[in-house]
Amino acid sequence: MMDRHPHPIAALPVAEPCPSCGGAGVLMAPHGVEPTNTETWRDWLPPGSDPPNPSDLYTRDQLAERIQSFGHNVSRGDLRFWEYRGILPRTVCQWHKGAVRTTYPLWMADLAIYVRSLQDKGYTLRQIPPLVRSHAQVMLGTRRANGATTD
Repeated sequence: MMDRHPHPIAALPVAEPCPSCGGAGVLMAPHGVEPTNTETWRDWLPPGSDPPNPSDLYTRDQLAERIQSFGHNVSRGDLRFWEYRGILPRTVCQWHKGAVRTTYPLWMADLAIYVRSLQDKGYTLRQIPPLVRSHAQVMLGTRRANGATTD
């Protein structure tokens, strides 16, 4: 008998634990770091927008490879760490290409590249989250570059 996946967003039957939460619905932080972020990338989408087509989603490994192919030094571990620190929104666990996997839309690559560029400019991990959120809002069309919200 198969267990039900613990996430309400992706309540699909799974044979193996989700790599993000271990299948128990508990946020697992690397090396004892307590997760500070519970928002997923779906929470960052503009209200009323359709989620990306599942065939347009990337696993953590695929996204890191894609970012590296653009010439940026961002690893799978960086993505995971930034999620747990609340710098990036959390991944969404869902059925993807035959298994439950952590998934990302391609626009998350832009955010990860932006995080790395801010770090390279000397910003601290505490300074970066609001800058990334603002960048995402402009990029996704929920806010203009001048700070005004879109209707």
